[in-house]
Amino acid sequence: MGIKNRNYVDFQNFRYSFNGKEKDNEISGEGNNLDFGARIYDNRLGRFLTIDSYFGKYPYNSTYSYGANSPIRVVDIGGDSLYVLMYYNGSAWGGRNLFHSAALTRASDIINSDGFDSSKDKVVIIGYTDASKIKEHLNKAVADNKDIYGPTVEFDIYSHSGQNDGPNGSEFTDHGDGFQADIKDWASIDFNWSKNGKNRANIFGCNSGKDENSFSAKISRLNNFKGVVVGGQSGSAFASIYVDKRIGLNFDEKENAPKIKGMYTVFFRTYLVGGYRRKEDYLGKMQSVVKPLFFYLNGQKIGSGYATGTKSKH
Repeated sequence: MGIKNRNYVDFQNFRYSFNGKEKDNEISGEGNNLDFGARIYDNRLGRFLTIDSYFGKYPYNSTYSYGANSPIRVVDIGGDSLYVLMYYNGSAWGGRNLFHSAALTRASDIINSDGFDSSKDKVVIIGYTDASKIKEHLNKAVADNKDIYGPTVEFDIYSHSGQNDGPNGSEFTDHGDGFQADIKDWASIDFNWSKNGKNRANIFGCNSGKDENSFSAKISRLNNFKGVVVGGQSGSAFASIYVDKRIGLNFDEKENAPKIKGMYTVFFRTYLVGGYRRKEDYLGKMQSVVKPLFFYLNGQKIGSGYATGTKSKH
């Protein structure tokens, strides 16, 4: 806030102020209002002059507050959100349809969730075959959409996975077991994460988050994942129609499969869940048990739980 008779040299000729937003001196005098595009900010009050049009996304915050009442640490994002989903689309390892269905299922859950606005928010779905191209795909997707749909709030990838080396591809890359991307590539991806502190990434694949040496824990230590909760599976990955109970897909129910708004795609509701291989339980008694995701923040395990999605009623 500008203090009367205490302005710095050339203050009146400097158009931009807090968070790089342009001053609007016609409303309340010199330096007292800033133009944030969708709303005007009164920096004497630390409040916007109108309510957030996306207040439904943040019912726990005041509709007039700036940056969840943390104006020094947080940059206002205007309620826009970008979700980026990737899936392995190759044939060398099998499972292509399963991974694609899992990505479409998550997209459907996001699009049909409360607070999602297709005019402001977007889900990007990317198929890949060569793991060394993951960085290229992600950087392009974020760069192409961030100016329209805002910062990224979620990244998920569905694929086969080497426990310590991450998602597999079909092409030899000379990293990991020969088919993964270099950790340096993951470290140089510009996700353009939201500043709201609620960002998350999930690596869906066998044992991707099994322990502190796993891939999910490893990338959570990278600077470009700082402050992002990274989930990974604590066991082998299998298909299920629920996130908390392992029940296989019923191919007789294809006609009842959900459809994504705006996409003429029929798919089986599919979640990748952790579980036990049949050879570990020849009687099949443990096949419905779902092993949880393990969550990491800045390299430290912070908890466990099921993925976001449809839960069993039983």
